[in-house]
Amino acid sequence: MSPREVPFVLIVPYLDCFCKHDCKKIYFDFYNCLKDITLQPQINEEVRNLKSKNKMTKAEVIAEIAQRTGIEKVDVAETVEAFFKVIKNSMIEGENVYVRGFGSFVVKKRAQKTARNISKNTAIIIPEHFIPSFKPAKVFVDKVKNSSAKAKLEKAAAENVEVE
Repeated sequence: MSPREVPFVLIVPYLDCFCKHDCKKIYFDFYNCLKDITLQPQINEEVRNLKSKNKMTKAEVIAEIAQRTGIEKVDVAETVEAFFKVIKNSMIEGENVYVRGFGSFVVKKRAQKTARNISKNTAIIIPEHFIPSFKPAKVFVDKVKNSSAKAKLEKAAAENVEVE
């Protein structure tokens, strides 16, 4: 297995790194330590997914859309990249983007304020500036709240069944 096939940081439960870098962590950097480890552990899907639990990358979003629609991943990737580019360019120009049922990409203005540098005991003036922000739609927020509440109820029901 080459170093390029191994993820840079991999969570391995109950395993310490015994390389010369002396990582001594539950997770360690295989890329830096791969040269020093004589026995390379078999990386199974469960351990690989441990790191990205409850996260979805852009590549995973593209794969999911391609699978659901039957469109090739290359075309989906171009579309997703174009979508992000339009959002970024619109916000750079100061325009807000509203997607009904999903949310709003808005540019927020932060007012000028005075801050303190406590190490030098001086006042610093932070000028007004603009930052990008996302505000989810009410419908979207309600769906997420209901799905998480449903998941908690299902988990509690499963725990009660196991106890009995």
